[in-house]
Amino acid sequence: GRLSDSIKSIQAGEHKIVFYISGPIYCVMVAETTESTSQLVAQLEYMYSQIISTLTLSWTSKILGEKPGFDLRNLLTGTDKYLNNLAHSLNCSAPFLLNSINCLRIPGNVRTTIGNIMQ
Repeated sequence: GRLSDSIKSIQAGEHKIVFYISGPIYCVMVAETTESTSQLVAQLEYMYSQIISTLTLSWTSKILGEKPGFDLRNLLTGTDKYLNNLAHSLNCSAPFLLNSINCLRIPGNVRTTIGNIMQ
Protein backbone atom coordinates (compact mmCIF):
# COMPACT_ATOMS: atom_id res chain seq x y z
CA GLY A 1 0.00 0.00 0.00
CA ARG A 2 0.86 3.59 -0.44
CA LEU A 3 1.41 5.82 2.56
CA SER A 4 -0.67 8.96 2.59
CA ASP A 5 1.01 12.16 3.60
CA SER A 6 -1.17 14.59 5.49
CA ILE A 7 1.07 17.64 4.98
CA LYS A 8 -0.86 20.21 2.96
CA SER A 9 1.47 23.15 3.46
CA ILE A 10 4.64 24.36 5.14
CA GLN A 11 5.24 27.92 6.30
CA ALA A 12 8.88 28.97 5.75
CA GLY A 13 9.29 32.56 6.86
CA GLU A 14 7.25 34.73 4.48
CA HIS A 15 6.75 31.83 2.06
CA LYS A 16 4.09 29.16 2.06
CA ILE A 17 4.78 25.86 0.30
CA VAL A 18 1.53 24.12 -0.67
CA PHE A 19 1.04 20.60 -2.00
CA TYR A 20 -1.75 19.09 -4.09
CA ILE A 21 -1.49 15.40 -4.90
CA SER A 22 -3.87 13.66 -7.27
CA GLY A 23 -3.00 10.12 -8.25
CA PRO A 24 0.55 10.03 -9.57
CA ILE A 25 0.78 13.82 -10.04
CA TYR A 26 2.30 16.03 -7.36
CA CYS A 27 1.71 19.76 -7.70
CA VAL A 28 3.72 22.15 -5.53
CA MET A 29 3.37 25.90 -5.11
CA VAL A 30 5.70 28.30 -3.35
CA ALA A 31 4.03 31.63 -2.64
CA GLU A 32 4.63 34.75 -0.62
CA THR A 33 1.03 35.52 0.22
CA THR A 34 -1.54 35.91 2.95
CA GLU A 35 -3.97 33.60 1.13
CA SER A 36 -5.11 30.54 3.04
CA THR A 37 -3.84 27.06 2.29
CA SER A 38 -7.28 26.08 0.97
CA GLN A 39 -7.24 29.01 -1.48
CA LEU A 40 -3.80 28.02 -2.73
CA VAL A 41 -4.79 24.35 -3.02
CA ALA A 42 -7.78 25.45 -5.11
CA GLN A 43 -5.37 27.30 -7.41
CA LEU A 44 -3.24 24.16 -7.72
CA GLU A 45 -6.38 22.16 -8.57
CA TYR A 46 -7.09 24.54 -11.47
CA MET A 47 -3.49 24.19 -12.69
CA TYR A 48 -3.75 20.39 -12.34
CA SER A 49 -6.96 20.42 -14.40
CA GLN A 50 -5.25 22.44 -17.14
CA ILE A 51 -2.32 20.02 -17.22
CA ILE A 52 -4.63 17.00 -17.35
CA SER A 53 -6.72 18.55 -20.11
CA THR A 54 -3.52 19.03 -22.11
CA LEU A 55 -1.90 15.63 -21.52
CA THR A 56 -4.97 13.49 -20.59
CA LEU A 57 -5.23 11.67 -17.28
CA SER A 58 -5.00 8.13 -18.67
CA TRP A 59 -1.85 8.87 -20.66
CA THR A 60 -0.22 10.76 -17.77
CA SER A 61 -1.10 7.98 -15.31
CA LYS A 62 0.37 5.38 -17.67
CA ILE A 63 3.67 7.23 -18.06
CA LEU A 64 3.99 8.00 -14.35
CA GLY A 65 3.03 4.40 -13.50
CA GLU A 66 5.92 3.15 -15.61
CA LYS A 67 8.36 5.92 -14.62
CA PRO A 68 7.30 7.43 -11.26
CA GLY A 69 10.05 10.08 -11.33
CA PHE A 70 9.22 11.27 -14.85
CA ASP A 71 9.21 15.07 -15.20
CA LEU A 72 6.12 16.24 -17.12
CA ARG A 73 7.53 19.70 -17.85
CA ASN A 74 9.07 18.61 -21.17
CA LEU A 75 5.68 17.36 -22.34
CA LEU A 76 4.13 20.72 -21.44
CA THR A 77 6.50 22.70 -23.68
CA GLY A 78 4.46 25.22 -25.63
CA THR A 79 1.69 25.42 -23.03
CA ASP A 80 3.56 27.95 -20.89
CA LYS A 81 1.39 30.85 -22.03
CA TYR A 82 -1.82 28.99 -21.11
CA LEU A 83 -0.52 28.02 -17.69
CA ASN A 84 0.84 31.53 -17.10
CA ASN A 85 -2.47 33.11 -18.17
CA LEU A 86 -4.35 30.76 -15.85
CA ALA A 87 -1.99 31.58 -12.97
CA HIS A 88 -2.53 35.30 -13.61
CA SER A 89 -6.32 34.86 -13.75
CA LEU A 90 -6.29 32.90 -10.51
CA ASN A 91 -4.83 35.95 -8.77
CA CYS A 92 -6.95 38.72 -10.25
CA SER A 93 -10.20 37.34 -11.65
CA ALA A 94 -13.23 37.56 -9.35
CA PRO A 95 -14.76 34.21 -10.39
CA PHE A 96 -11.56 32.40 -9.45
CA LEU A 97 -11.03 34.38 -6.27
CA LEU A 98 -14.63 33.86 -5.13
CA ASN A 99 -15.05 30.36 -6.55
CA SER A 100 -18.06 31.63 -8.47
CA ILE A 101 -19.52 31.77 -11.95
CA ASN A 102 -18.20 34.33 -14.41
CA CYS A 103 -21.04 36.61 -15.52
CA LEU A 104 -20.85 37.87 -19.08
CA ARG A 105 -22.39 41.07 -20.42
CA ILE A 106 -24.79 40.24 -23.24
CA PRO A 107 -26.66 42.83 -25.28
CA GLY A 108 -30.40 42.96 -24.60
CA ASN A 109 -31.41 41.70 -28.05
CA VAL A 110 -29.18 38.62 -27.65
CA ARG A 111 -30.65 37.94 -24.17
CA THR A 112 -34.16 38.17 -25.65
CA THR A 113 -33.26 35.74 -28.44
CA ILE A 114 -31.75 33.27 -25.95
CA GLY A 115 -34.82 33.62 -23.70
CA ASN A 116 -37.14 32.91 -26.63
CA ILE A 117 -35.13 29.83 -27.60
CA MET A 118 -35.27 28.49 -24.03
CA GLN A 119 -39.05 28.80 -23.76
